[in-house]
Amino acid sequence: MDVLGVIGVALVFMALLVGEIRARAHTPSPRGGLHSLRSSAMGAMIILGCALGASLFKDLGLWDGEQVTRSAGIVLGFVLMVTGNYLPKAPVKACTQAQSRLALRAQRRVGQIFLAVGAVSIVIWVAMPLAYAPKVTSGLGLVTFALAMIYGVQCWHVERRGA
Repeated sequence: MDVLGVIGVALVFMALLVGEIRARAHTPSPRGGLHSLRSSAMGAMIILGCALGASLFKDLGLWDGEQVTRSAGIVLGFVLMVTGNYLPKAPVKACTQAQSRLALRAQRRVGQIFLAVGAVSIVIWVAMPLAYAPKVTSGLGLVTFALAMIYGVQCWHVERRGA
């Protein structure tokens, strides 16, 4: 039943994306609109494929529950790394040149944090006993969120002093 549930979610998701892509195909916009939607769709399809594969391996008896849990943690680490790699390249919408520089600096720093945390998360899910890995990566996620927020607030204060 797990595999059928994942397939059902994947099919509904794909139908929604196809409808959105068809709706945006006729909307004039610079490369960002439709291209970013297709990239997001591909990423989501890869994640759903990994979930489907892990569930199928479990149902076939090739993997046990521990391997499925580890694979989910590893995929999450890769998602963090991909996000961290994309953030510095993401377009910035700012009113002034100074705000744009500040936003780019914040995106670069948060991207570096995400890359590092994704790599550490993968190592944790591969090497640490399963009893501790979820707790450690959850704590790491909270620390990552706090670091990103602290850096964002610092950039905001720098902008406010400069204005």
